[in-house]
Amino acid sequence: MEAVTDSSFAVEVLGSELPVFVDFWAEWCPPCHRLTPILDELAVEYAGRIRFVKVDVDNNPNVARE
Repeated sequence: MEAVTDSSFAVEVLGSELPVFVDFWAEWCPPCHRLTPILDELAVEYAGRIRFVKVDVDNNPNVARE
C-alpha cells in the first residue's frame, strides 16, 4: 500500500480518479498491524479499480484531524 501524507493527501486521495480506501493507522496500534496483510491482499485483488493507501496518524495529524 502506498503511504500518503498531509501534504500529498489532497492530490493522491481527493484528486484520484479511482475510489480510494484510506487506512488511518499508527505504529503503536496492534489491530492496525493485523489489518495490514488483509488490506495488502485487497489492494492486489482490486488493483486498477480501487486505490488503497495508508496514513500514519502520528506523523500526519492534519489529515486525521480533518
